[in-house]
Amino acid sequence: MNQLQEKEYLAFISYKHEDIKWAEWLQNKLEYYRLPAYVKEEYPDLPEMLRPIFRDVTDLEPGNLPDKIKKALQLSRFLIVICSPRAAKSEWVDSEIKEFVAQGKGQNIIPFIIEGIAHSTTPNDECFPPTLRNLKKSDEIVGANINELSRDYAAVKVVASMLGLGIDKLWQRYLRAEEAEKQRIIEQNNKLFMAQSHYLAEKASDLVDDNNAFLGRLLALEALPKNVEEPERPYVPEAELALRKSCSNRSAVIHGHSSGCLFASFSPDGRYIVSGSADKTAKIWNVSDCRQLSVLNHTESVDCACFNVNGQYIVTTSEWEKLINIWDSQTGQRFRVIEGHEDGVLSAIYTHDNKWIISASRDKTIRKWNAKTYKEELRIEVEKDGFRWAFPSPNGKFIISSGLDLSVRVWNADTGEQIKYLCSSKFEPPYAIYSPDGQFIATAVGTHAIIWDANTFVRLLDIEVSEYSVNMLAFSPDGSKLATISGDKVIGIWDARVYHPIRSVRGQLIQKYQGHTMGIFSCQFSPDGNSLVTASWDQTIRIWDIDEHIVFHYDENKCAFSYAEFSPDSKLVAVAYNDDVIRLYEMNGFVQKGALIGHTDLPKFVHFSSDGKRLVSSSADNSVRVWDVNKRICVNVFDFDKNLSEARFSPNDDILVISDNKHIYLYNTMDWSLLHDIEISGFLGSQYVTFSPDGSKFATAQGAGIHIYDVNTGSEVKVVNVHPLDVSMLRYNANGDYLYFVSFHTLCRIDTETMTKIEKFEGHSENIRTYTFSSDQRFVATAAYDKTLRVWDVKSCNHIHTCVGHTWGVSSVNFQPDGRTIITASFDGTFRKWDFPTLQTLIDETKDNLLQRPLTDEERKQYYLV
Repeated sequence: MNQLQEKEYLAFISYKHEDIKWAEWLQNKLEYYRLPAYVKEEYPDLPEMLRPIFRDVTDLEPGNLPDKIKKALQLSRFLIVICSPRAAKSEWVDSEIKEFVAQGKGQNIIPFIIEGIAHSTTPNDECFPPTLRNLKKSDEIVGANINELSRDYAAVKVVASMLGLGIDKLWQRYLRAEEAEKQRIIEQNNKLFMAQSHYLAEKASDLVDDNNAFLGRLLALEALPKNVEEPERPYVPEAELALRKSCSNRSAVIHGHSSGCLFASFSPDGRYIVSGSADKTAKIWNVSDCRQLSVLNHTESVDCACFNVNGQYIVTTSEWEKLINIWDSQTGQRFRVIEGHEDGVLSAIYTHDNKWIISASRDKTIRKWNAKTYKEELRIEVEKDGFRWAFPSPNGKFIISSGLDLSVRVWNADTGEQIKYLCSSKFEPPYAIYSPDGQFIATAVGTHAIIWDANTFVRLLDIEVSEYSVNMLAFSPDGSKLATISGDKVIGIWDARVYHPIRSVRGQLIQKYQGHTMGIFSCQFSPDGNSLVTASWDQTIRIWDIDEHIVFHYDENKCAFSYAEFSPDSKLVAVAYNDDVIRLYEMNGFVQKGALIGHTDLPKFVHFSSDGKRLVSSSADNSVRVWDVNKRICVNVFDFDKNLSEARFSPNDDILVISDNKHIYLYNTMDWSLLHDIEISGFLGSQYVTFSPDGSKFATAQGAGIHIYDVNTGSEVKVVNVHPLDVSMLRYNANGDYLYFVSFHTLCRIDTETMTKIEKFEGHSENIRTYTFSSDQRFVATAAYDKTLRVWDVKSCNHIHTCVGHTWGVSSVNFQPDGRTIITASFDGTFRKWDFPTLQTLIDETKDNLLQRPLTDEERKQYYLV
């Protein structure tokens, strides 16, 4: 028996071939529609699913098509007609309707109108085929029209017609089911997006650690929503952490040369880099997005490439060419070639006043050229070997040379007379430069970097850099640091302050960087001193982040400070030094405004009143002093016979609290009379007392307990045990709904309503020293002995930013009033400033900066973004 005779269809879809997409869509929609549970319970005989649905393309085999269609129509309970002006003119569709009517099932025809008008007076708009139009009461046929509400509504209406159900209830249930399915898909996609974001954030963070923050920024952007308020992908805090980490680091790896890189230098404004390579090109790069801007083609490898002082020109040389090339840095065009040397030119440098070009050659000469006429003005010649490098002093009076005979010599730049044979190397050619102020000379000789007095030629500092030869070195623009590159592929940054009062600091290694996989040939600081560029035989140029964010060094005649406190308006900072003096500095420029002198031992704690007019300090001399900040005089002294912990004002400044290990004293600030002397049973340490925002209560930390007291009566009103946590540095947030406290290296908070739920901010590896909130209370910043500052989202407790740079523990932290800048003080003797823009600002600015350099196809493939 024919297979068709063994099969029954719920419906037959009739359509014009041009409307096949609609027929396919409707068949799929019907066959995958599931009846709601309540319908099945009420009408158990109804099918759970609406299938099969007949459509000739899917169910008919080649052969006698009309007979098979008749059989399919005979086996179908309903006929669904896809109605359109095209179908209205189709003889085939009309014949299928006739056959179905002839079988006595005309009442089971369901029109599905996709286009046109039923019973239209305009023939071209008519969508019913003739037979359907001429059926008795055809104008009463309940059809479905996609233009009535939506195509989904029309499909559900077809279902309701076939099953004899009401459309309204069925449609509302369908909408809920569709919304649930949409949410399921969104949640599924969000899970995939979150997994991808976690992966990209991890890779971005790793890239920063590998000194390629540029690529890290590109990956972090991919992991974050474009619009934080209307995100197209879920927010992942690790991605924000990665973006902030990468944006606070200037490191980048520049690829583009096809052979080893021999030299790289910054333009005077720091916006561009020019590099020279063994691939016979020099290239100009944009620093902000690492884009290649120009290619300067040569016939030999490029050993030296430098900008002139105003950045208008670039000079390049090759040890295999006798020429000096001058290029227009904007157009990348060579406009001058200087001839005269009789052998390869190894270096050429403009003088600091742009008047001269100094070149060094294998032909045993250093030559001085007029930078306007390009004529030779002076020649310095030796009897054997040649010169590798020759650099002018900043004042243009001297030239220091590094010879292929392994010597370092100083020459008179006007006469060419040798002034000093400074030193020599045993094996490798040395390297020598002047400091930016011209007062010092630095030489790379063997495995040592040596700093000399440029006037007396006395050796001032000898730094043993490595077991490998030092290839090159560079002074930072302020002369305080010296960068070295050595044969072990390590870049070292050293303290070059030869007259630093703390002798152990002189020549100290500040930081070292590794990342190049082959030998490094050049290094140079950026004009702002925040970056270093290196060129390597591994075919890459790397930019390294040197910025330490330092805005102020404490008085270097003092060893350290014990505490720093910022005024409420963030305009002043009070610093307690170990010389028993508290110094006040203006935050704008860190100019010392005055000194508070009176303590006879170390001030341990200082605190401003809320109006910033008074300052209270506690000291190891067992006294508390109250100071007038503007007059810089002491207005009251409290002497004790015991060691004091801290002293602070209440929020409205009407009460002063002083504490030691066993007592809490409350004083009236109008007449300094004692209000309460509260003896405590536990142990009270430092920074363990805090007032509620309204000043009606104060809380103390006593071991693992939080004790809350009424200010007016001095009586204890509540005790909360948070064992096994240890409690210190108690502090209410601005609206008083949370009490924050520190437990070793974790910041915690407990809600003040129930005093039960504890949340933690975890991440520091050593004890937290202090913390502070942004003015809008959205963020909290923690400073710790692990040398880091961390910023947390208050609402979620997520860690979103880490600031690294201090060399000792961070002692104090302050959000500036705009919430976009953070100032820290450290036991390393520095104050540092850290940018903290909003996430949306950071995303937008980073996207704009990288607009011309998106991820390459290869990079997208590498990180599974294709």
